[in-house]
Amino acid sequence: MANSMDESDPMFNVVVRCKHGILLNLQNSWSKLNLGRRYWSCPCYGSKKCNFFRWRDKEEVDPRSSFILPRLVNKINELEQELCIRQVHIDNLRNSNLLLERRLNRRWKWCRFNRKIFCVF
Repeated sequence: MANSMDESDPMFNVVVRCKHGILLNLQNSWSKLNLGRRYWSCPCYGSKKCNFFRWRDKEEVDPRSSFILPRLVNKINELEQELCIRQVHIDNLRNSNLLLERRLNRRWKWCRFNRKIFCVF
């Protein structure tokens, strides 16, 4: 969604294509070094097929974004770590549950076996 700052920017409506003729979308950088900066790159960038990459001429990031974006990235990283920890815990609980179910099944079989022996005598 374009904001008023983008619409007044002469680079907003620029059409950028790589050597393949692919129309490139303006993207946002999420790296710590260039957080919030915008750029164009070919989908094949980094391979031998194409090395097209260009930063947008207007490099300034609005103050609100430069304040909020690092905090959002940190929060996402914290939540991803928490998710990983909880997933490991869930996996451990599932393994414990599986072991307990196997133990219960063995005891149940033994119980039925003992009942049959008891009934025979």
